[in-house]
Amino acid sequence: VKYPEGHTSKGVLPEVLAPEVLKGIAQKRPEMVPAALDARLARQLRNCCPHLLFCIMRRRAQKEARQRAAHQLTDKKSE
Repeated sequence: VKYPEGHTSKGVLPEVLAPEVLKGIAQKRPEMVPAALDARLARQLRNCCPHLLFCIMRRRAQKEARQRAAHQLTDKKSE
């Protein structure tokens, strides 16, 4: 399956994640968020100011929809 660029299903290789998990266990962390910085920031923003996060996400979705529409138009013109 090929996902569009920026899709949220980006994964982390087990070889990269496993040492981080082990380190978290060794440090007895009660919680660990194995995600990119932007995802961790979004999680914090959702906790402290959910309305702002949802506004940002709505604008991002609208921008991506416009880009997809423009891309589809250029694909149709090239046919």
